[in-house]
Amino acid sequence: MSGYTAKIWNKCKNIFLRYNPLNKINKNLDNKQQLYIHIGMPKTGSSAIQAFLALNESYLLRHGFSYPNHTGFKQAFQTSAGNVADMAKWIENGNHQAINVILSKTSTKNVILSSEILFIVLKNQPEKFAQYLQGRNYKIICYIREFTDLIESCINQQVKNHYRVDYSNVDNVVASFDYYKCLIKLDSHINIENIIVKKYGNEYFYKGNIYTDFMQTLGLELDDSVVYPEKVVNPSLNRDALEFRIILNKSFFAKKDVDLKYRLNGILAQYSVENNSEVSPLLNQLSRNALNSKYASKEKELAVKYFNDSDCELFHKKPVCDKEYGGFTTGKLSKILAFIEHNDQGLYEEIIDFTKLKLKNNADRLRMLNAVK
Repeated sequence: MSGYTAKIWNKCKNIFLRYNPLNKINKNLDNKQQLYIHIGMPKTGSSAIQAFLALNESYLLRHGFSYPNHTGFKQAFQTSAGNVADMAKWIENGNHQAINVILSKTSTKNVILSSEILFIVLKNQPEKFAQYLQGRNYKIICYIREFTDLIESCINQQVKNHYRVDYSNVDNVVASFDYYKCLIKLDSHINIENIIVKKYGNEYFYKGNIYTDFMQTLGLELDDSVVYPEKVVNPSLNRDALEFRIILNKSFFAKKDVDLKYRLNGILAQYSVENNSEVSPLLNQLSRNALNSKYASKEKELAVKYFNDSDCELFHKKPVCDKEYGGFTTGKLSKILAFIEHNDQGLYEEIIDFTKLKLKNNADRLRMLNAVK
């Protein structure tokens, strides 16, 4: 090749490389955002994590992270739905535009997306979940909890948020929140390097704290600038508050008024935190032992897959107090109503009016009215 021809060739080659559309695609791939998708699971501190993220926008931005599209955090005992509660629908419908809109409004390299509902999607439709994220850089973060504690806490949550009135049969709850089934075979659809499974519990958290533990998963250490949620976020109801909630659930109190429903939940959660002396689990030791035995082999399989540990139990099994519940007496009912009246007069009046006009169970209505006197 002559010197002149070589010169022309090099010039053409440089033009081709500069404008080659494949280079543009590769450049875009190199600059893609890193997504951290926190899927819960339910009853593993998700609301606390989401509250912390919402309160620390400036800290996250300083470290190259964002938690976009959230609704904020305003009250103690609040339940949070995270910042992508609708992502389940987007995955189901293959709606990539919705997530693209959110991501296009963020300027950071790292983006945190969080919603408990995503665990249910991943459990039921792992292939669709994987397809929806295809071509993106992502890590899935999932907390798991000792299984019997999880099931009891999920029952509590269903009474509190989903109008459950009976917990004598837990089979459907176990099926819905079986994280073994979800996680053990998940690597058939998603590279296991993209899945981060964490243990829920103070004894398992990095530095004994769920906030430091979650941020350490992102490669971050907390400093003195961070803001913590003031009180317990989304706690379980104690046994008395749970029984009170069931009375109202039977007639669907606040079914069409979400704000009223969450006001009630907030008050009962506050009552539970301040009156947590009576220990009375929903699942007795016999029920817990049966569940642990049923899932023992799956627990070991999951421990090997995600924690490279085949020698010990995934979680420490603790004995449960089998103290029999003393029943929801009129005195306990009066105490809860007095607490509500003292802390939210408007809510108290709503409950009393509902009792008089709409409470379907006559025995419950008489109990409530007698407790007021």
